[in-house]
Amino acid sequence: MKRVSKVLPLTLALALVALLLVGATGCTCKKPIEEVPPPPPPPAKVCAIDAIDANPWTINVGQSSSLSVRGTPGSGPVTALLTCIEGSALGTTKSMTLTESTPGVYTGTATADATLPPCKYRVEAEMACPGGAPVKLVSSRALVVNAPAPPPAPTACMQFMEELQRDAKNPKILFNFDKALISSASADYIKYVAGKLASFKGDIDMVLIEGHTDPFGTTEYNLNLGAERARATLDATQAAADLSGVNFETKSWGEEQLLVIVPSTVKTQKAIDDNQPNRRAVYTLQCRAK
Repeated sequence: MKRVSKVLPLTLALALVALLLVGATGCTCKKPIEEVPPPPPPPAKVCAIDAIDANPWTINVGQSSSLSVRGTPGSGPVTALLTCIEGSALGTTKSMTLTESTPGVYTGTATADATLPPCKYRVEAEMACPGGAPVKLVSSRALVVNAPAPPPAPTACMQFMEELQRDAKNPKILFNFDKALISSASADYIKYVAGKLASFKGDIDMVLIEGHTDPFGTTEYNLNLGAERARATLDATQAAADLSGVNFETKSWGEEQLLVIVPSTVKTQKAIDDNQPNRRAVYTLQCRAK
């Protein structure tokens, strides 16, 4: 009869005890939960300024230039800094805020006033770039503000035009009552005017001769008399000097532009004498533009 080994039952018994212990305590061999790392932060916004422009680049005092900066849309505000680098206002600066007029285009107006005196200005733009680093760009061109040009020296024609304007307030061509004849005193003045006109006739655009009357007489009569006086003055002027090529015109105002107002409306000798300044002819000179 075979012997049964005592080792086998012992092994089975130990295995059974181990199984019972595991069931009682629970399994400790579960896989640990892995931690998920947080998502990386979004990358910082990258902005760029592509170009700076001014229209125009050269202005005079009192004028304006339209500044524009082209760059990344929605990255404003954009600041334009104008710095004088050449001129009497060296070091003067002016800061301007440009607004986005169309996507990616930021605009503003620079006016040459007391804050932007005559000078050569460096133009620098800075974009704020929210969510990213600010960016800058300096234009390769300069904004030039010129001082106003001095007025041109008056020509001989312009100077004489002003003289005739003064004479019109103190007329030198006067007529007797109800007459259109040129007196000797008036003839001397007409010769003086004709000689001056002849000396710069190439600069004359037009000479207007206007005839006037006193208030006595009907409106129609006085218009005709004023026309006769203007025509007599024109004939005397053209006869006094070579004024070929000069454009002359005549006009009658009759009694419409009285130089003096005499209270009396009665045609007495005193009233006629007092109205002497109204019986006149005057010159109006127009010079050609240079």
